[in-house]
Amino acid sequence: MTYIIRPLALEDFDILTELLEEIQAYHAEGDPHIFKYAEAPVFEYERVEEILSYPDDNLALIVVTPERAIGFLYAYMQDRPATHIQRARRVLVVGTIGITEVWRSRGIGKGLMKSAEMWGLERGAQDVVLSVWQFNEPAIKFYEKLGYATEQVRMRKVIDKD
Repeated sequence: MTYIIRPLALEDFDILTELLEEIQAYHAEGDPHIFKYAEAPVFEYERVEEILSYPDDNLALIVVTPERAIGFLYAYMQDRPATHIQRARRVLVVGTIGITEVWRSRGIGKGLMKSAEMWGLERGAQDVVLSVWQFNEPAIKFYEKLGYATEQVRMRKVIDKD
């Protein structure tokens, strides 16, 4: 079966919502202490409108077959100003990427990431940054295969009253 990667449009809201619910469920199962199943659209309609209103700053790509959406990537440009201890950087932030489970390991994610990297380069990005949850080992391996490396480690401890 064939698929196409194309820019997201407002008309895609319903199929995007269905796909993002699946991606959110993966996170809810991976770390239920943090995540829960979506009770409303993961991206509200107004948020999608806002993203699409600023195409120079936001990239939203959807991957579709004739039947449904099977992948999505959202990224945005971010200017990080210089401080007395850090240099200024223009970075591309990958905020969301997901491929429906049955379509993984077919090069779709790689295509989305390469498209995002090229888009970022065209806008002067020096780096691409993203966050991935520790439980999501397949995603970590995927990013490492694309040349991404851990830049920072954020740690957490769950505390109780008892």
